[in-house]
Amino acid sequence: MAPLLALHEVSLTFRRGPHPLQALANVTLQIGTGELLAVLAQRAQGKSTLLRVAAGVQRPDAGQVRFDGHDVWRQPRRARGKPLAAEICLLDHDRPDLDLTVRELVALPLLAHGPRREAYAKADHALSRAGLPERAAHRWDDLANSERALLMLARGIARRPRLLVIDDLVVGLGLSSGKQICSLLRTLAEEDGFAVLMSATDAHATICCDRVGSLVAGRLQLALEAVDPDSTIPDFPEAPRQAVP
Repeated sequence: MAPLLALHEVSLTFRRGPHPLQALANVTLQIGTGELLAVLAQRAQGKSTLLRVAAGVQRPDAGQVRFDGHDVWRQPRRARGKPLAAEICLLDHDRPDLDLTVRELVALPLLAHGPRREAYAKADHALSRAGLPERAAHRWDDLANSERALLMLARGIARRPRLLVIDDLVVGLGLSSGKQICSLLRTLAEEDGFAVLMSATDAHATICCDRVGSLVAGRLQLALEAVDPDSTIPDFPEAPRQAVP
């Protein structure tokens, strides 16, 4: 079966300051429907950039990004924009810009695509799947950090994408909360068929993943299976992004 998402020899350089910095260097990966793939990396190693490229938000300088067999950046903008946004959901742990209730935050992206009642029904279902139905009337500041992570996942669930791209959603959470979120992601992959590409700074956040890779200075190395956090946790060197001559 062809992969849902495939990156082939993707590179990206940011031109900031006197020396260009290489954020991604010849990155190649594939992920299929129902699969969880995690990328372990410290800060400033290119993981957020990688996820933005994978989600079709950031255009690479070189290489291919293929989604469902189509080269994302060879398609006309109109053919790429809305269809891609409907099928790929990029999530992070940033505070929402709007001061809305949990239920409203989940429903808001859906209101432009269907009736209000349907949008809120999908929001209620997503909050139930995420274990937050009793927090629907609360606001961001009322939530614990683990609940905020679950809220962001609920926003993704409600949109029903084919691919969830998740940027270090469990950062700063305890082991128990991290396992809860990983277990939910495993369920979403198995029962709903979501493909999940996620980044993490802690190997414990990858215990439910099918495969794990490490990203250092923009270079990705993929393992064949998930890391066992109780046996070997990768030791990432303090490697800065490489300056391009």
